[in-house]
Amino acid sequence: LEFSTSYHLVLVDASLNGNLTVLNAAQSNPTPLFSRITNSSCATWSSTNQMIVGHKDGSLSMYSIVDNALVTQKTTLRTPESAKGFTCTHLQFHNQTLVAGFCQTTRAKEDDNDNGDDDDDEDDDEDDEEDDDEAEHEAFLFLTHLDNSAKMDDWNDLGD
Repeated sequence: LEFSTSYHLVLVDASLNGNLTVLNAAQSNPTPLFSRITNSSCATWSSTNQMIVGHKDGSLSMYSIVDNALVTQKTTLRTPESAKGFTCTHLQFHNQTLVAGFCQTTRAKEDDNDNGDDDDDEDDDEDDEEDDDEAEHEAFLFLTHLDNSAKMDDWNDLGD
């Protein structure tokens, strides 16, 4: 969810297909301009109203809006080398600086000593509302300078 300076609102539904929709928010009842970009996980607007989209496969794309109805892909941005295979989960653009967050979740490895009998756990509490998430999460945050021509510097790794 993010507004451009020209009152376009981008919404990304990262569930299922990762559908991205852009609305004309200058109208009293915002209407969808398009929703043809799939596999999206996040989006932001550049200072020149270019839309930067992060995808579930970790790729980054920049799009232009033409005639308030058509999106054309302007360029594909380089993904940081250490984030390949990760999902782009966060994007923010400010003063020609693009910040990108990437995450990867892997299933926890089965305990070799687990015999499948949950009755052996003496410290189980039946009142627990939610079990701990046993999946492993790995995340990275990067930033780069991106000028108006979409020329970018190398990514700076800010860690996890």
